[in-house]
Amino acid sequence: VDLPTDDGASDDHRAALDSAAGALEARWPDMFKPSRNCRAPHLNVDALRDELFQARVVDGVGGDKLLDWLLERNDALAARGDAAWLDPKTPSRAAGKAARRRALEKAREKGLYLGLTWDWLGETP
Repeated sequence: VDLPTDDGASDDHRAALDSAAGALEARWPDMFKPSRNCRAPHLNVDALRDELFQARVVDGVGGDKLLDWLLERNDALAARGDAAWLDPKTPSRAAGKAARRRALEKAREKGLYLGLTWDWLGETP
């Protein structure tokens, strides 16, 4: 997202991605880690921005509505029952039953679910 390449984010997209990711990080600082390879349900701000960019979310949602859309996705993920999250068929960034359970417990404790999976990125309008 930050690299000035032909297929990189425009200034408007970059600003929207930075703003939305920064707002999430400010709201849930304990859930953001410096490593791009952090364990679920934690997020890395750069990885989040890149995933959003690669999924072309800003194109579908609009930069001014990105944060609201992310919060709506988070609420939708929060509404999933534990059985759905722990089902091995449910896409998850956590591997294994015990890791899924720990990640879900932490997400429920903190209130941030976006880091459990990336499948919500496919819900772009």
